[in-house]
Amino acid sequence: MGAIKRAIPTILLAGLVVYFGYHGLTGEQGALAWAGYKTRIAELEAELAIIQAEREQLENRASRLRDASLDLDLVDERARELLNVSAPDEYVIRTDSKYSHPN
Repeated sequence: MGAIKRAIPTILLAGLVVYFGYHGLTGEQGALAWAGYKTRIAELEAELAIIQAEREQLENRASRLRDASLDLDLVDERARELLNVSAPDEYVIRTDSKYSHPN
């Protein structure tokens, strides 16, 4: 009986070490979760770079439509695209798939 009483603190301590060790590896903030976080951060940074490039393109187009720096070619292009018109002596070749017709 005396040996069991002396072993109880050791068993409890070993149990706590196993418990915290397990959660330190597999828990929400554990070592395995951090590897997943690094991968997710890399994915989100790549997505952010794409969105920032897209935003720069949109800002560039918007700046060319302002009164101070109006690009008449861009206005003409957008008007023709939105109104679906062209001059009688022009050929229009659509390369975008949304305009292609099935055979």
